[in-house]
Amino acid sequence: MSATRLVLRNHPTAGGASIIASTGTFDSLFPTSNLLLKDRYLPVATPGAGTNSVTLDLGSTVRTTQLVGYLAFKSASVFPTSVTVEASNSVPPTGLVGIATLAVSTGNPRDQGVWLASPVTYRYWKFSISSSFSPYSIGKFVIADAHDLGILYSPGALDSLVLQRVHNDSPGGIRMTTRTGLNRRAFRMSLERVNEDTRDEFLSVAGNAPFIIMHPFYGLCEVDLVDDRLPTEHFWGINDASYLFDVHLDVETLA
Repeated sequence: MSATRLVLRNHPTAGGASIIASTGTFDSLFPTSNLLLKDRYLPVATPGAGTNSVTLDLGSTVRTTQLVGYLAFKSASVFPTSVTVEASNSVPPTGLVGIATLAVSTGNPRDQGVWLASPVTYRYWKFSISSSFSPYSIGKFVIADAHDLGILYSPGALDSLVLQRVHNDSPGGIRMTTRTGLNRRAFRMSLERVNEDTRDEFLSVAGNAPFIIMHPFYGLCEVDLVDDRLPTEHFWGINDASYLFDVHLDVETLA
């Protein structure tokens, strides 16, 4: 679980942000204002390939950022080719500073993010998006601070590949398998023998699902609780004066 980072507040979708400029052509049914919504299934989309940009104003309360990226919407055929991120504390294009360039990779092509070497505090953020071969869609931009879940008492994490398939048996007994979507990942992140305060922190995290994490192996992804529950095991403390818990946070990446 070390270096698994949790986003508690994504600045563009947490309220107070606005779109102040855009270039290129976007689909009128999927406008840039959708980038301010928490629901990644209400995306911004383009009618064709090309280069576009979107500039956001996060508001007068400048917040710390150390994680930037995007959560795309569908399969690899509608991903952008690359996304360049710049930021400024003056209204762009004045004072823009290069932050990161995100490109489709084989490891996790749909969602892309980068953990910055040190936190930054910029108000204005410009995303320049390129696609050389097809239209694309993006569910949301990620501009956030994040908290490392690799804390004391963690024995590690269980990582499972979840195949998106449907099986049907023919009258002749032949099994037919149909792939129904992108494969998912499921993670179990556990803490052993923690006190009530730490347990309550995890309960708070679970109550905000779905949420964004930066996984050390699979990168940026959005996850939801498995079966909408957070299992905890209860143990008595010394002389029954305190309580200890094992807490298991079971999540699965969104399709």
